[in-house]
Amino acid sequence: MLSTLQPSERPTLVIMEPAFEFDLVAIGGELALTDAVWSKVKLWLLEIQPARSVELRGHPPSRIHVESYGTDPEVAPALLERLQEICGVPLRVEF
Repeated sequence: MLSTLQPSERPTLVIMEPAFEFDLVAIGGELALTDAVWSKVKLWLLEIQPARSVELRGHPPSRIHVESYGTDPEVAPALLERLQEICGVPLRVEF
């Protein structure tokens, strides 16, 4: 039997991938990020890590919470180095 559903009415297949969470914590300070820097940090983590969500936490912000895809809890050293440069503070990874 042929489907009578229009393409916009057809259900979407969602694949649930494993994930792990970690925080990037500013060592000895806070994250004083401009909107432009935060946008770049968030984009890098979403695309390069890759992550499904990234958010600032704390008042004032002192950590970046990341929900990352995959089962191997790891942050690429080169990515961490670039994030520290753009954030202007050393970052510690907490799992």
